[in-house]
Amino acid sequence: MRKTAFLLLAGLLLVGCATTPPVEVTPHKVTNVALDPVESRQVRSIAVFPINDPQDLEGVGERMGEIISLQVLKIGRFKIVEPIKVNAILERQRLAFSRRFTVGEMLKIGKEMGVDAIIFGQLTAYRAYGFFPERIVNRETPAIVGLNLKMISTRNNNVVWAASDTFNGGDEAITTLVPREERWKVKVDIDFLSTLLVRELTKTLNY
Repeated sequence: MRKTAFLLLAGLLLVGCATTPPVEVTPHKVTNVALDPVESRQVRSIAVFPINDPQDLEGVGERMGEIISLQVLKIGRFKIVEPIKVNAILERQRLAFSRRFTVGEMLKIGKEMGVDAIIFGQLTAYRAYGFFPERIVNRETPAIVGLNLKMISTRNNNVVWAASDTFNGGDEAITTLVPREERWKVKVDIDFLSTLLVRELTKTLNY
């Protein structure tokens, strides 16, 4: 009798485990966004400046600027000044040697380039993937990228758009934003993660 009851209980547990549906992870959505719909309709051309990198890592600010330019261009509503042209103007004005530009300086350059708005911002987090072999269990840290962006009108200096977020490559809500076969990149490829973050941020411009 005891053996029969045990087998029945075991059978019920197996059935319960077999019928438990997988937990669905909701893809992450950028919510920290401010958009002025009136001002945004006036914007057709944009210059993207190199992003301020507090860690001062070689080439990171420039690379982030290039990623932003490409993702904004993909929206299809804006003309973007090529990053190489923006950098050339900065060099001519001797600002390229400074990683930190004032908003006034960037607006002045934007007006001289004849664009409707400028985009600039700051990295709030930037950590590459790390793998640390240890005696018992290997330890790894996923890539992390955080970004705070603003678009300001060169016509009246008003903020047109602002968005910020931080993406952790180990967060399932982040990895589900890409096809299954590419999800491993989110964790280990910081350039891939940066592009994903910028893509999701700039989506909020595509109203």
